[in-house]
Amino acid sequence: DYPANCNYNANPVHDVVTAGFHLSKFETTNGQYQKCVDAGKCTIPNTTGEDNKPVLDVTKAQAEDYCTYAGGRLPTADEWEIVAKGGKAENNYPWAWAWGNLLPSCNLTNCWSCEAEAKVVGSYPKDISEFGAYDMGGNVSEWTSTLKGDVAFVKGGNWKDGPEYALVYYEQFIGP
Repeated sequence: DYPANCNYNANPVHDVVTAGFHLSKFETTNGQYQKCVDAGKCTIPNTTGEDNKPVLDVTKAQAEDYCTYAGGRLPTADEWEIVAKGGKAENNYPWAWAWGNLLPSCNLTNCWSCEAEAKVVGSYPKDISEFGAYDMGGNVSEWTSTLKGDVAFVKGGNWKDGPEYALVYYEQFIGP
Protein backbone atom coordinates (compact mmCIF):
# COMPACT_ATOMS: atom_id res chain seq x y z
CA ASP A 1 0.00 0.00 0.00
CA TYR A 2 1.10 3.54 -0.76
CA PRO A 3 0.38 6.48 1.55
CA ALA A 4 -3.10 7.97 1.19
CA ASN A 5 -2.06 10.78 -1.18
CA CYS A 6 -0.42 8.14 -3.43
CA ASN A 7 2.76 9.95 -4.36
CA TYR A 8 4.70 8.11 -7.07
CA ASN A 9 7.96 9.07 -5.36
CA ALA A 10 7.07 7.06 -2.27
CA ASN A 11 7.94 3.46 -1.49
CA PRO A 12 5.06 1.20 -0.56
CA VAL A 13 4.52 1.04 3.20
CA HIS A 14 6.89 -1.62 4.53
CA ASP A 15 8.38 -2.82 7.79
CA VAL A 16 11.98 -1.85 8.47
CA VAL A 17 14.42 -3.44 10.87
CA THR A 18 17.68 -1.61 11.42
CA ALA A 19 20.60 -1.79 13.82
CA GLY A 20 21.16 1.18 16.10
CA PHE A 21 22.44 4.31 14.36
CA HIS A 22 23.10 7.99 15.00
CA LEU A 23 21.87 10.92 12.91
CA SER A 24 23.22 14.43 13.45
CA LYS A 25 20.89 16.91 15.10
CA PHE A 26 21.57 19.57 12.43
CA GLU A 27 22.53 19.67 8.77
CA THR A 28 26.28 19.89 8.11
CA THR A 29 27.32 23.54 8.02
CA ASN A 30 29.77 25.28 5.72
CA GLY A 31 32.03 25.83 8.73
CA GLN A 32 32.06 22.12 9.60
CA TYR A 33 32.66 21.13 5.99
CA GLN A 34 35.48 23.68 5.63
CA LYS A 35 37.36 21.98 8.48
CA CYS A 36 37.25 18.77 6.45
CA VAL A 37 38.58 20.65 3.40
CA ASP A 38 41.33 22.21 5.53
CA ALA A 39 42.29 18.73 6.78
CA GLY A 40 42.66 17.55 3.18
CA LYS A 41 39.86 14.97 3.53
CA CYS A 42 37.16 16.78 1.52
CA THR A 43 37.14 18.66 -1.76
CA ILE A 44 35.79 22.20 -2.09
CA PRO A 45 32.04 22.26 -2.81
CA ASN A 46 30.68 24.05 -5.87
CA THR A 47 29.01 26.61 -3.62
CA THR A 48 30.35 28.13 -0.41
CA GLY A 49 28.58 30.31 2.11
CA GLU A 50 28.29 31.50 5.68
CA ASP A 51 29.77 29.20 8.33
CA ASN A 52 26.47 28.51 10.13
CA LYS A 53 24.41 27.77 7.01
CA PRO A 54 24.15 24.27 5.55
CA VAL A 55 26.74 23.23 3.01
CA LEU A 56 25.18 23.22 -0.46
CA ASP A 57 25.86 21.70 -3.83
CA VAL A 58 27.97 18.74 -2.72
CA THR A 59 28.06 15.44 -4.54
CA LYS A 60 27.20 12.18 -2.85
CA ALA A 61 30.91 11.33 -2.82
CA GLN A 62 31.69 14.64 -1.09
CA ALA A 63 28.97 13.96 1.49
CA GLU A 64 30.40 10.48 2.11
CA ASP A 65 33.92 11.91 2.48
CA TYR A 66 32.66 14.40 5.07
CA CYS A 67 30.83 11.70 7.01
CA THR A 68 33.97 9.55 7.09
CA TYR A 69 35.99 12.57 8.30
CA ALA A 70 33.40 13.23 11.02
CA GLY A 71 33.45 9.57 12.13
CA GLY A 72 30.09 8.61 10.69
CA ARG A 73 28.35 7.60 7.50
CA LEU A 74 25.37 8.67 5.45
CA PRO A 75 22.09 7.25 6.73
CA THR A 76 20.11 4.83 4.63
CA ALA A 77 16.83 6.20 3.26
CA ASP A 78 14.98 4.02 5.80
CA GLU A 79 17.05 5.33 8.72
CA TRP A 80 16.45 8.92 7.60
CA GLU A 81 12.71 8.25 7.40
CA ILE A 82 12.60 6.57 10.83
CA VAL A 83 14.12 9.69 12.41
CA ALA A 84 11.90 12.04 10.39
CA LYS A 85 8.75 10.13 11.40
CA GLY A 86 9.81 9.83 15.02
CA GLY A 87 9.31 6.08 14.64
CA LYS A 88 5.57 6.51 13.97
CA ALA A 89 4.20 5.25 10.65
CA GLU A 90 1.28 7.72 10.71
CA ASN A 91 3.55 10.80 10.74
CA ASN A 92 3.73 12.35 7.26
CA TYR A 93 5.94 15.27 8.32
CA PRO A 94 8.80 15.64 10.81
CA TRP A 95 6.73 18.02 12.96
CA ALA A 96 3.67 15.72 13.13
CA TRP A 97 4.47 14.55 16.67
CA ALA A 98 4.01 18.12 17.97
CA TRP A 99 1.83 19.89 15.44
CA GLY A 100 -0.04 17.09 13.67
CA ASN A 101 0.18 16.38 9.96
CA LEU A 102 -0.16 20.05 9.06
CA LEU A 103 0.67 20.88 5.46
CA PRO A 104 4.04 22.62 5.05
CA SER A 105 3.98 26.36 5.48
CA CYS A 106 6.57 29.09 5.93
CA ASN A 107 5.67 29.04 9.63
CA LEU A 108 6.89 25.43 9.90
CA THR A 109 9.78 24.99 7.47
CA ASN A 110 11.90 26.63 4.78
CA CYS A 111 10.37 25.17 1.62
CA TRP A 112 8.47 26.33 -1.42
CA SER A 113 10.46 29.56 -1.72
CA CYS A 114 9.59 30.77 1.79
CA GLU A 115 13.08 32.25 1.77
CA ALA A 116 15.35 33.18 -1.12
CA GLU A 117 18.06 30.83 0.17
CA ALA A 118 18.92 28.20 2.73
CA LYS A 119 18.84 29.61 6.26
CA VAL A 120 21.06 29.06 9.30
CA VAL A 121 20.64 25.46 10.48
CA GLY A 122 17.89 25.09 13.06
CA SER A 123 16.23 28.42 12.12
CA TYR A 124 12.81 26.77 12.01
CA PRO A 125 12.28 25.36 15.52
CA LYS A 126 8.96 23.78 14.51
CA ASP A 127 10.73 21.71 11.82
CA ILE A 128 12.09 19.17 14.30
CA SER A 129 11.45 15.45 14.48
CA GLU A 130 10.40 13.75 17.68
CA PHE A 131 13.97 12.40 17.88
CA GLY A 132 15.38 15.96 17.84
CA ALA A 133 16.67 16.28 14.26
CA TYR A 134 16.10 19.71 12.71
CA ASP A 135 15.31 20.83 9.15
CA MET A 136 14.20 17.44 7.85
CA GLY A 137 11.17 18.98 6.15
CA GLY A 138 12.98 21.92 4.57
CA ASN A 139 16.06 24.12 4.18
CA VAL A 140 18.24 21.66 2.21
CA SER A 141 17.69 18.07 1.11
CA GLU A 142 19.97 15.32 2.41
CA TRP A 143 21.90 12.55 0.71
CA THR A 144 21.35 8.97 1.85
CA SER A 145 23.49 5.90 1.20
CA THR A 146 20.58 4.11 -0.49
CA LEU A 147 20.95 3.43 -4.19
CA LYS A 148 18.44 2.35 -6.81
CA GLY A 149 20.63 1.13 -9.64
CA ASP A 150 23.17 3.91 -10.12
CA VAL A 151 21.03 6.70 -8.68
CA ALA A 152 21.02 7.82 -5.05
CA PHE A 153 18.03 8.54 -2.82
CA VAL A 154 17.86 12.11 -1.52
CA LYS A 155 15.42 12.84 1.29
CA GLY A 156 13.86 15.94 2.81
CA GLY A 157 12.50 19.22 1.53
CA ASN A 158 14.50 22.29 0.61
CA TRP A 159 13.94 25.98 0.20
CA LYS A 160 13.45 25.78 -3.58
CA ASP A 161 11.03 22.90 -3.98
CA GLY A 162 7.33 22.43 -3.42
CA PRO A 163 5.68 21.20 -0.23
CA GLU A 164 5.50 17.57 -1.37
CA TYR A 165 9.25 17.34 -0.80
CA ALA A 166 8.64 17.85 2.94
CA LEU A 167 6.73 14.57 3.13
CA VAL A 168 8.95 12.14 5.03
CA TYR A 169 8.35 9.35 2.55
CA TYR A 170 9.02 11.47 -0.56
CA GLU A 171 12.11 10.34 -2.45
CA GLN A 172 14.18 12.21 -4.97
CA PHE A 173 16.63 10.31 -7.15
CA ILE A 174 19.89 11.85 -8.35
CA GLY A 175 22.16 10.13 -10.85
CA PRO A 176 25.92 9.73 -10.75
